[in-house]
Amino acid sequence: MAEIIIEKIFKQPAFSCGAASLKKPGDARREYLKAVKVADQGDYSLLVDFARL
Repeated sequence: MAEIIIEKIFKQPAFSCGAASLKKPGDARREYLKAVKVADQGDYSLLVDFARL
């Protein structure tokens, strides 16, 4: 539902949530974990960027 609102009302691209598996070690998982750690400190910009990949 949130993706529909983002696309239709706010005219923004829907989140892809990284479009990669986060189960296996690799760049996507590393970037996601980094984004989560930064978000824990109150800065959500990396997490939003990751979700829009």
